Parts: sequence; structure tokens; C-alpha cells
Amino acid sequence: MKRLFLNQLLLTGSLAVAAQAQNFSTLTEWSIPTPNSFPGQVLASGTSGAYFSELSSGKIGFLDMKRNTITEWTLPAGSSPYGLAADGGNLAFADQGSHVAILDPGTSTLKTWTIPSFNSAPRVLEVAVEGKLIFFSDFNQNLVGMVDTSNNQVTMWTMPGSRSPRGITIAGKASGVEVWTADTTAFVSRLNPATNTFTEWQAGSEPLEIAMEANGNVLISDFFNQVFELNPISNIVDAWHLPTPDSEPDNLVAYAPGIAAFAEFQTGRVATLNMTAPTNFHGAITPFTTVVAPITEVVQPQTITLPETISPATSVSSGDSRIVTGGFTEYPACCGNVGIATTSKGALLFTMGFTNRIGMLQ
Repeated sequence: MKRLFLNQLLLTGSLAVAAQAQNFSTLTEWSIPTPNSFPGQVLASGTSGAYFSELSSGKIGFLDMKRNTITEWTLPAGSSPYGLAADGGNLAFADQGSHVAILDPGTSTLKTWTIPSFNSAPRVLEVAVEGKLIFFSDFNQNLVGMVDTSNNQVTMWTMPGSRSPRGITIAGKASGVEVWTADTTAFVSRLNPATNTFTEWQAGSEPLEIAMEANGNVLISDFFNQVFELNPISNIVDAWHLPTPDSEPDNLVAYAPGIAAFAEFQTGRVATLNMTAPTNFHGAITPFTTVVAPITEVVQPQTITLPETISPATSVSSGDSRIVTGGFTEYPACCGNVGIATTSKGALLFTMGFTNRIGMLQ
């Protein structure tokens, strides 16, 4: 059983869905055993698994859709996990209690690094992994950080101006990696760790999440009811306003070439956007660059073994309707949708925070 988790995560890697966006017709839901856990992000694993974070209960969960079971690992007291990323056969995640962590699901071993506090209490929201490097966004301390797991060195770059980074993603390999963040103060930022340089575009109103497309463009969800795309070569920004008022798009993914998929937090819908549809904004935004001096510190990790529980999780499936408006297709679900991910078979996984469930559209 434990080895299954490891193999499934290795199979997933960076999922690339070759199929074009489809008209989903079936909604399947699994209830999380821990009440009021408020699932946050979700990460597809292999062909039939999904990891998810439980913000309110301080747990990491794994849904096995073949066996209809959910495994939960209970984190140390005070933990509030959110952002997830595959780390080879392990799972890296951000703990808003100021930690970056790696869970080995095969052995239930947890390794954590405590992020140093400089100007305020850290609030680590999300992570992205490249090789031995775990990059993270620190919302409270206005910085982008990196844990080098090979030598336990933590490097932190303070962002120019007043920023509050949330979503994070990476492009390139370790030798030439670029770190992108969605900054809720109306900026999209790119950090070159090799040159300590931030390049920033002032775009949107309150960017929340960010995702890379295969063509090198960047997708961003904005709290104020829009999704936009940035071409970092031409500096062209295209924006599409969501048809449902106050929907608050949250996590998003590049589902297929020209197709974005995202969760709507307030409306309880899951949506796709065909980006060939007419835009509400199209124009160039001139970026500016700032070189900063990084701060480095060696942080020795703590390693513990977590308690693990396995519970049955019966699936419930039903037909789902869809609402098509221009380039948007919205699928009603419920409620407080936050995380979203694509499976290797082209389905959409998502978390339903208010009803304590994991959902899947296929």
C-alpha cells in the first residue's frame, strides 16, 4: 500500500494533457473523512490518485480512486498546509505555520525547514520544485525563497516595493530556472535567481494564482473576476472578464493549448476558457527590472514520522450541466472551490472547501 503512493507520484511528474478541452458531463465526489478540514490545493498522482492539503485540520490527504480510500497524515500541531508540488516520488508542500516540508508517503516521514523571520512572521503559501530546489512564496515577508535540500541552505529575495506573493510556478531547469509569482498588489513577477533580478509587470487588480503554458506564456487568475495571459517576450497582456459576477477565480491550470481551467471560489463552479474568444483587454505592458541582494541562511531540517489513517471514501457520481458564455464554459459544483488539477486522462480534479469534498469532472 505505501509503495503505491510513491509509484503514483513518480508516474505523474509534470502532467501535460494533449487532448483539447472537452464537454465534461459527469461529476464524481468523495467526502473527506475529517470534518471541516477545508481542502485547499490538489495534485494529481498517476492515473487514479490525488493528494490534497487540509488547511483547517492540519493534514495531508491522498485519494485513491481505484480503491475508494483516503489516507490522511496528521501534521504537527499548528500546521496549516496549502500549496503542493511533486518532488520526485515525494510531496513538497507549504505550511502557513512558516514551514516548507517534504512528505515521503512511502514511509510517512516528514522533513521540515523552518523559514527564518526577518521583518514579520513568515506565511509560506505555495511551493514549486525543480530538482533539489524548493521555491516558495512568503506572503507576509514580501519575498520569494528557495530551500536547497542538498545542503539545507535557504535563500530569500525580498521583492521590490510592497508585494504580497501568493501563486508561484517555475520555468526552465535548475541551471536556468525562472520563478514566477502572482502578487496580490497588482503585479506579476519573474525572478532570475542566477542574477538576483526581478522583472515585474503591473497587471490586473489582485492576481491570485499563476500557471505556465507550454508556449512560455503565463496564465493568471485575478480576484476581481478575470483571467489574463501574459506573453513575456512581447509583453502583450490579454484579459477575459468572467461572465458570472463576483465568481473569484482561484487556482488555475493550462489544461490544453489555448485552454485554461480554473476553480471559482464564490460561485462553486469549475470553468474552462477558450482563449481564442474575444478579449476584454489587449495591450502591451512595459516591465521594469530590479536587482536585489539575497539573504542566505542554513536551516537544519527536522525529521519525524507522521501518524497515518486510511478510511473508506465512497464515490458519488451524477450528471453535470454546463453554462456556455462566449469562450467560457462553467460547470456547477459546490462549494468554495479552491484547488484544481488535470489528470493524465484529461479529467479535472478540484477541492470543495465548504462541503469538505474532492470533486472530479470527466
